Amino acid sequence: MFASHHAQMDFDCVVVGAGHAGMLLARLLADQGLRIALVDQRADPRTAEASERRPSGWGLSINLGTVIALRQAGLWDYFAGNAQPVTTMRVTDPAWGRDVLYRASEIDGEALSWGITGADLDLGLMQAVFDRPAIETIWTETVTGHDAGGGRCTLTCRSGRRLTCRLAIAADGRQSPLRRAAGLDGLKADFHQSALTLGVTTEFSHEGGGFEVLCLRGPLAFLPLPEGKPGKPTAALTWVFPRKDAARRETDGPESLAAELTHLVPKRFGDVRITTPVVSFPLSTSHARGLVGRRLALVGDAAHGLHPIHAQGFNLALRDVTCLARLLADVQRRRGDIGDATVLGCYQMIRLPDTLATSLFTAGFGAISGSPSPIARGVIAIGGLMLETQPLLRGALARAGAGTLPFAPRPRSH
Repeated sequence: MFASHHAQMDFDCVVVGAGHAGMLLARLLADQGLRIALVDQRADPRTAEASERRPSGWGLSINLGTVIALRQAGLWDYFAGNAQPVTTMRVTDPAWGRDVLYRASEIDGEALSWGITGADLDLGLMQAVFDRPAIETIWTETVTGHDAGGGRCTLTCRSGRRLTCRLAIAADGRQSPLRRAAGLDGLKADFHQSALTLGVTTEFSHEGGGFEVLCLRGPLAFLPLPEGKPGKPTAALTWVFPRKDAARRETDGPESLAAELTHLVPKRFGDVRITTPVVSFPLSTSHARGLVGRRLALVGDAAHGLHPIHAQGFNLALRDVTCLARLLADVQRRRGDIGDATVLGCYQMIRLPDTLATSLFTAGFGAISGSPSPIARGVIAIGGLMLETQPLLRGALARAGAGTLPFAPRPRSH
């Protein structure tokens, strides 16, 4: 299914990290005729065992703005067949009886977002990369050093291999070794919470409707997935708990968790059955000191790791990726230097307000929604009342969540 690539050592861009942001950026830049290397410490996915891939119950919400960007890039077809349009999202606060319903029709969109499993997203992105043989893929390799000078950047790998390029791009996750090597580590915070992720099937069709319950200890989110695919869940659940509570529920087994879910899942879905392993991961947030260094740009989790509430992480990463790709494509067309400090300064100027605002919003709301404090619950109740009674405010928040509320200008020629 995947094509083979040939080894070389000098490139226009080296993308470090073959996660979602890295794979997509590599493909977008290759489509502009740039010579790209994609480096990752994982084994080659063409030979990796299934156990090394994403848990089957882990899902992502791809918002409307991201889908529009993928369509414009000609890449949405890699994912469309495995993605479920989410046309409504109901947010409930059972403590105060607040209930807010977001509809795609309120933002003149075909959907608020699309639900897809992490495994299907990975598969689509890998196919997009391997459909461009010009992308040099380098597996089981870790970049440990970064040195820029003389109009080039040299990356040192753990194996001793050295890669040269005009621009290095760190897409290597929250613990980014490349960001650390460049001295760009920044603020980090631990929420002392963990999220349980699992896949479920429901007795009755979800009809494209998702929901979120703002439980006292942390939110429960139900993301619709495509129905009618044998052996696959029809929804992905993410449930946040204090870390000790999450660990206990993970070890108690699916039967105990399913019993808890019956009291929270709306009755219109009928019986809920857990169909995948229950997997937990700790929640934290981080933001790099800067989005650029010398001949270096940061994207995705390497730049900002978010609390998963409202599913903004992947979509924020996509805004990084599309902004950087447009900017570099414009510079390349003008035969400019894609690694020049002015170019990278433009990227940081455009992206920094969005990344900081989104990071602060998700961190703040994540902390409040997971707190049993009467003050925190009162803030949520007041916010819910305002959203229930103010259609314009609700529509603006829906557009922001869907990624269609403009935040920053598009990159322009200089």
